[in-house]
Amino acid sequence: MDGVCIHKIAPANPDDTRGETWTCIAPALQTVVCRRKIGSVSCHYHKGDDSSKNPEQLFIAFGKVEFTFLNAGTGEKEVVAVGAGTAVSIDPNIIHRTRILEYAVILEFRTTVFDPAAPDTYQSRID
Repeated sequence: MDGVCIHKIAPANPDDTRGETWTCIAPALQTVVCRRKIGSVSCHYHKGDDSSKNPEQLFIAFGKVEFTFLNAGTGEKEVVAVGAGTAVSIDPNIIHRTRILEYAVILEFRTTVFDPAAPDTYQSRID
């Protein structure tokens, strides 16, 4: 039908054991959709070189996610579990670990289109 475009988007990372990630690009905005399996974990930080990570903006659309935040400069640490309907904003240089407590769908809102050559994502650990 004229005026309607419907198309299936292939996952951007079909081999990721945590679950699928889709990327949908609209003018001046990119939304990343992450579907995550129970128990999957990610731990990293951003320097803020990519304006989309300064701050990083997430929305938990479905499920339950445990975040552990660590300010490497001050040593301050916080653990919080959040569910659907929660927006999360993470400033640069805050190490953040996500652990999926219930199957989850997470949206990441970007002001730039993701550049895999300059991801501004640095793997880390929180003990």
